[in-house]
Amino acid sequence: MMPNSAAPKRLPVPIAISFVLLAVMVASSFFIALTLIDNTARTGRVAEYRRALVELSSAVKDAETGQRGFLLTASDAYLDTYRAGLARVDPALTRVAGFEPRGASAQATLRLLVAGRLQKLAEAIDLQKAGRPDAAIAVVRSDRGKVLMDRASAIIERETRWAAAQANIQIA
Repeated sequence: MMPNSAAPKRLPVPIAISFVLLAVMVASSFFIALTLIDNTARTGRVAEYRRALVELSSAVKDAETGQRGFLLTASDAYLDTYRAGLARVDPALTRVAGFEPRGASAQATLRLLVAGRLQKLAEAIDLQKAGRPDAAIAVVRSDRGKVLMDRASAIIERETRWAAAQANIQIA
């Protein structure tokens, strides 16, 4: 009888197992690489969220500092700091909102609180400009603006802590 040369040759079992293990290792490496890329991107987004929160806080504090200097001195030079802070508030709020879904929720509340705070700053400045420094100081002493900013600061602090925790989780 003639040997059948058309019959398929079988791979020895150890070689077949080696190919299966190699395929599993390649697939695992691919999955790990995709996970690493995703975590790196997420960590970058979380870091951007933190920066936006810090920028928002800094912008409002600059506006407060400018207002305070103007109320103390009646010098328009302090209003430059106030105006510079105001100009940075909306861009910072927009950046906060860009971090979905968490940022949009925080941004909506922060926008209301910060708007209220900035309105109180403007009210005191307008009174000082009108030659009514006692009324301007009365606005500050009412603490309405402080209460609004304390609430906004609490949200910013909470969100900043959350973002820091997320960054730590992703590094681990």
